[in-house]
Amino acid sequence: MGGVSKIILMEYCIKRKGIFLFWFVFSIILITGVSAENPSQNTSREQERADRLDGKFQTRLVWSDGKHNAFTGAASWKENVIIVFRHAEHHVSFDGQIKIIATKDGKDFSEWATISIPGKDLRDPKIINTGNELKIYAGAVDEKDIKRWHTEPRLFTSENGKDWKQIPMKGLPADCWLWFTEYTGDIYYGSAYHRVAPNRPSQATLYKSKDGIHWEPFFTVTEKHSNEVALDTDNEGRLYALIRQEKPPYHPLYIKIADPEGKPGLCEVAWLDFPLQGPFLKRMKDGCLIIGRRWEDSEKDTFFTNPSPNRRVEMIWLGDEGDIERLCTLKSGGDCSYAGWATLPKGDTLVSYYSGHETNYPQSNIYVAIFPPGVLPPEE
Repeated sequence: MGGVSKIILMEYCIKRKGIFLFWFVFSIILITGVSAENPSQNTSREQERADRLDGKFQTRLVWSDGKHNAFTGAASWKENVIIVFRHAEHHVSFDGQIKIIATKDGKDFSEWATISIPGKDLRDPKIINTGNELKIYAGAVDEKDIKRWHTEPRLFTSENGKDWKQIPMKGLPADCWLWFTEYTGDIYYGSAYHRVAPNRPSQATLYKSKDGIHWEPFFTVTEKHSNEVALDTDNEGRLYALIRQEKPPYHPLYIKIADPEGKPGLCEVAWLDFPLQGPFLKRMKDGCLIIGRRWEDSEKDTFFTNPSPNRRVEMIWLGDEGDIERLCTLKSGGDCSYAGWATLPKGDTLVSYYSGHETNYPQSNIYVAIFPPGVLPPEE
């Protein structure tokens, strides 16, 4: 599988109330690389771990209608799990809608609602259960924006999961994409990316909010070509981020911020030394589960014109002591990834994702993997 690379010194730009401050990270990374292991030993260990999961979870097709269904999010809501995803003709088209489907058991799904805006491509919906209401965050691209340089962050709220209204947000810069949101019960964290100018690399910034509407930046990733950032927190308030890199070799950046409220610029940073896109991260006891689209470093195919069947959705364990293992590969291939995570009423873990392995591109379907209690590493 490979490992992580140490970074001892990093510089980050923190923006607070219009003032730019610079923090230097002098602490040595706590994650030690494992890429120096004997490759055959590493492969055997991965296979052993994968075999322990083989047959212990189920994968189901839950939405297929001949369209490009993709980019999922999931949340538990009362006695249901709700999955949201983009529904369109193509991976990149201007007819994107948000579909909302729900299940009580992970087997039978019903369609609850569809959100659409005429002339807008709604993309990458993420859903959050705040206790009193549901929030869906998504990006919108106008059909007149042929080059797709400008993205508008959108927020939709509902008290029942079926009737939705749009709420304007504040504090986000023009043309940004609020791609991921995490709610701790006290504070919202969000990751957004945008291009400073057309034809320039994207830049990722972390935001926080007390109400999920008014946002304030607190951490900017200075590494160029950073875009999609998956987030999660632990019981001590530490913030974890998995950051997609949109340049070869597409190895993601992993960041741990011990005190995001007090000293957000002081963090631990590491590179994972394998390619991964469509990132998802879930904090567990003693480590993180990451899910994403994986392939081999040596692949040279063009993704949109010839999506390789070797591209697949993998679940990987990233331990706090530096151990990193492939847990399993979900049934997938080609155009795939973008996971969601929720708990079913009986305690099973539901992981939503999309894949094109059973269709002809650009068609793709929505799937779920159901993990019974005790199969995955324990949550905190």
